[in-house]
Amino acid sequence: MNDAADPINELGARVRSGQSIGPDVVFDSVLEGDRPVTFRPADSSWYGPMFGYATWFGRRPPLPVAQVVWADTHGRFLWDHGIDDRYRHSQRPSLWIPVGEHPQGRWSGALIDGPWRFPDPPDTAAFTTKRIAFEGHPVLYVVHESDGAWQLLDGQDVTTDDVALVHMAHVVGAHVGIVEVADLPAGWEAFRETESGPWTRRERSVQDA
Repeated sequence: MNDAADPINELGARVRSGQSIGPDVVFDSVLEGDRPVTFRPADSSWYGPMFGYATWFGRRPPLPVAQVVWADTHGRFLWDHGIDDRYRHSQRPSLWIPVGEHPQGRWSGALIDGPWRFPDPPDTAAFTTKRIAFEGHPVLYVVHESDGAWQLLDGQDVTTDDVALVHMAHVVGAHVGIVEVADLPAGWEAFRETESGPWTRRERSVQDA
């Protein structure tokens, strides 16, 4: 089964056949293992950052948009007690929560206000850790490699299994203060003690590069 297309097509077919969707509607037999799915209406504050082309094409915003939410292997949804944090982060953003109230996360890049201050575009791939991308750990160490690549790290040891490759905007939008090192030259690094602390910059040595 295609991870996304097949379930979405199945849901579309059910709607076209006359089945309604909404917060009180639960479908099974859509995902493998009959894992249930339900729906939440998207708050209109997400329409600009997430559905710009859809609203432009439809020319009548706000269009009704519903987010599909799937349960974990125990049948628990994101708002149920006992849901695992890693699973919770895997389905964000929660579009039914207004933008101004939504917790920061890897989708926060869509909510960055003002001009993009980095020399590379927002969808530039950056190396980070799963702790930062999925568990909310702070970014305390930034490396701008001499070849232009970026590393956004938490200062802890990193193994191969820890590495995550993400769009820069996802991390920059989700973590306070990274924009302060947007002008970090290639071949330099910056670090801080806490997420709210000041950055210290230095040129990388030949041994570090």
